[in-house]
Amino acid sequence: MKLKPLPLLALLAGAALLPVRAQNDSGPAPAKAQGKPITEVAHFDQYQVTGIAVSKDNRLFANFPRWTNDYKYAVAEVGKDSSLTPFPDARWNSWQDKDADVANKFVCVQSVVVDDTGTALWVLDTGNPGMTGTLPGAPKLVKIDLTTNQVVQQIPFGADICPAKSYLNDVRFDVGRGIAYLTESGIGSIIVVDLKTGKARRLLVEDESTLLKKNITLTINGKEVLTAEKEKPQFNVDGIALTPDDDYLYYGAVMNDILYRIPTAKLRDESLSKGDVSKAVEVVATIFPCDGYWMDKQANLYLSDLRDGAIQKRTPDGKIELVCSDPRIQWPDSFAMGPDGALYFSCSHIHHAAQYNGGKSARTEPYTIWKVMP
Repeated sequence: MKLKPLPLLALLAGAALLPVRAQNDSGPAPAKAQGKPITEVAHFDQYQVTGIAVSKDNRLFANFPRWTNDYKYAVAEVGKDSSLTPFPDARWNSWQDKDADVANKFVCVQSVVVDDTGTALWVLDTGNPGMTGTLPGAPKLVKIDLTTNQVVQQIPFGADICPAKSYLNDVRFDVGRGIAYLTESGIGSIIVVDLKTGKARRLLVEDESTLLKKNITLTINGKEVLTAEKEKPQFNVDGIALTPDDDYLYYGAVMNDILYRIPTAKLRDESLSKGDVSKAVEVVATIFPCDGYWMDKQANLYLSDLRDGAIQKRTPDGKIELVCSDPRIQWPDSFAMGPDGALYFSCSHIHHAAQYNGGKSARTEPYTIWKVMP
């Protein structure tokens, strides 16, 4: 891959049961909190949240990956009291181990996104429960009409797109061109999907830009995140964002300190060779280990800073500015933006997982959804 500098513009968490708290009873922000104040939107004492989405009429949706036995629904609409209603219905959320109907039920959902129309919720199903291997026929992208709450489209991915070790992670939509861009973090790749035909292509497979860096250290709360075998987390490409004109895709791996981008025209051009696509990748900046990306209509790129429990903003001229930091922000995971411009983010406490803490969960606070006015 030829890296071209830009012009200067530029998993699993244990689930100890916790006491139920009153809605928004998050207490005063600790003294070391900085930047804009954060407001608790919802909390879950048992179920680990990753993806979140907000509709144009302020409906809140969340997904809960099937990583542990502490699991209830794959996708739910979240009430003001943090209650969960299976979405779009109970049947789609009824899959159990050895159930053969993997095509028409959610198996292990990693991400939910409301597209720019504001009327459709898209659900990204990895088809890989417990990260034990992708089940044939299970990986899919599902579109739900928010006016009817009905599934209106299903795009399945075969083994050519989602091999056994794949793990679909996040997705962004170019509604005008009818294209979806997905990160796949198990092997490391970008998947491009034609939403009209359902045709998908795997690109930048194990490219330098989609893989973790072995020399990156992730330290949170003064402790390096390591497995029981003293190995670093194996998190490949994860965060993804589209520019407001949909002409550039930004992405990067959690265990990497480089922010990359590529012209989406290069990803859509089926005549290009693997090498040609790789050469089109550009280095944007040196950053820090982060999970979620979100770009607003002003081309500000929001980054979830795992090290410092913070949300950072990279402005169009390349400046990094703190949005908020708070000890209650533990592994900021995924973003969504409400119709009033509020930035929502989930905290999934992945570093508190038993596998990174000697076999016992270190989590003491609920999984949460917060919002901040950036």
